[in-house]
Amino acid sequence: MEANPVAGAIHATVTRLFPADPPRFIETPYGYHETDRIRADMADAGWDDVQLETVRVQGLGPSAAEFAAGFALGSPLAHELAERDADLDAVIRALTDALGPHGGDQPFKPTLAATVISATR
Repeated sequence: MEANPVAGAIHATVTRLFPADPPRFIETPYGYHETDRIRADMADAGWDDVQLETVRVQGLGPSAAEFAAGFALGSPLAHELAERDADLDAVIRALTDALGPHGGDQPFKPTLAATVISATR
């Protein structure tokens, strides 16, 4: 989550809102990032010449509030929030406040990162 501060802010916010049972969705797509582990997993699966490249892009959305709503209502996080009977409006407000420092309010322009993996067999 260090390469994606927006994901870190979302994770920290839902952890603060639900300290007894924090949603863990964000840990899955953003938690698999250790290059040595990825290379070892790829080799164990029979892949050779594993190349990892970090790609950074400037995201663009209408607002931090719409980005927050997208995560709260349109990602697997929505299921975890429903399991906790979350007040979705309150969650979206908290996420919006947490996201602002990472991309502004309107428009929302966060820096995003991904690891592109290529390999041969």
